[in-house]
Amino acid sequence: MAGTTSVRPPTTPQQGGGASGRLLERLERALPERPFDVELWDGAVLPGTTRGGPRFTARSPAAVRHVLRAPGQLGIGRAYVSGELALDDLDAVMELVRDF
Repeated sequence: MAGTTSVRPPTTPQQGGGASGRLLERLERALPERPFDVELWDGAVLPGTTRGGPRFTARSPAAVRHVLRAPGQLGIGRAYVSGELALDDLDAVMELVRDF
C-alpha cells in the first residue's frame, strides 16, 4: 500500500545477522552498563540497560568508523554531521558523552 511505513520490531544482538550482529555482541560485552540504545543500519538494536536514554542510529558502517577513529564527542560529531549517525536527542547525547 503506497504511503504506509512498516515498523520493525526491536531486535537483540543475537537476532542481528552477520557483521552487525557481531558488532552489537561486542558492544554489549564492552559496555555492560549502557544508558542509551544503539540501532544499526539493518535494524538490529542493542537496548540500553536503563530506560529513557537517547538512541544512536548508525545509518551505515561509516558511522561506526567515525566513532572508533575519534572516540567521544569528536567522532560522534563527525558521524552526525556527515549524516551517517542519527540522534534522537542531541543535547542528551552530548551530556551523556561528557559524563559517560
